[in-house]
Amino acid sequence: MRQHAAGVESCGLVAEALRSGVNSVGQGQGEAARALGLTFTQSLRLGRW
Repeated sequence: MRQHAAGVESCGLVAEALRSGVNSVGQGQGEAARALGLTFTQSLRLGRW
């Protein structure tokens, strides 16, 4: 049971790190990606990282 709890906790930490990274990018960069015709996935992969 402890292994399951450790896995859930580490998954939550990774998710929080990803969320904060995405949120730290300026709004203008997302708008620029949309103006170029990039999909959301492409903008994350190419523009925001």
